Amino acid sequence: LITNSSANYKKLLEVIKNNINYIYPYSNILNLPASISVSKLLESSSYKKFDLTPAFLTDQKAQITAAAQGSIMHRFMQFCNYKAAAANFKQELTRLTDDKILTPQEVVFLPQEELKAFFKSAFYFHIVKKAVVIHREVKFSVNLPSSKLFAQAANSQEFINIHGIADCVLELDDQIYLLDFKSDKISSLAQLAQKYKHQLYIYKAALAPNFTKPITKLFLYSWFLNQDVEILEEENLEKLTLKNF
Repeated sequence: LITNSSANYKKLLEVIKNNINYIYPYSNILNLPASISVSKLLESSSYKKFDLTPAFLTDQKAQITAAAQGSIMHRFMQFCNYKAAAANFKQELTRLTDDKILTPQEVVFLPQEELKAFFKSAFYFHIVKKAVVIHREVKFSVNLPSSKLFAQAANSQEFINIHGIADCVLELDDQIYLLDFKSDKISSLAQLAQKYKHQLYIYKAALAPNFTKPITKLFLYSWFLNQDVEILEEENLEKLTLKNF
């Protein structure tokens, strides 16, 4: 009886060993999130949108962080009337304060000259003013292939939900431009483009299905430099692979 069962015992022992030594083939993607924001994904955002007014803004002598200041600037751009701001910036700022979009304490820290410069720029007159519709703070949520986003998910067929908010979608007669404002204190437009180009690639991939018109141009505008830069698509989502999460 013992002799007859020895072969079965060896087979059972082999099965146990195989189970103990089994390596899950997709263990390298177990830590990937099911859902993530673009800013978290890229780990490159220099500001937070829709921040509540920091408590220290009640003290006009207090210092303000770059992130909080960027948040105030974005809120101005979200709610201001572009034409009104271009014609009379101070009057439009007063309206936003009266409407309680911005508090008087926040206005103290608002870099007004940087915002004014945008409405006087060639970019505003030659690009922004061409839009027949301007969509601002456009929320999106889209499922994208994890294999296109993470190096360790190259062979995965799973999708990851990517969500975020695009600053500005400029809808022209026959095409669409994406515009994102940046308050980073950087030395060159090349540096800004390198830092944020993947963000705009993802925005395009996420927003394209929502419009019948093609998204043809991607722009960053630097308030600090008072300049714009077009992000050329030498890369696209099919080639995009970010660092390991």
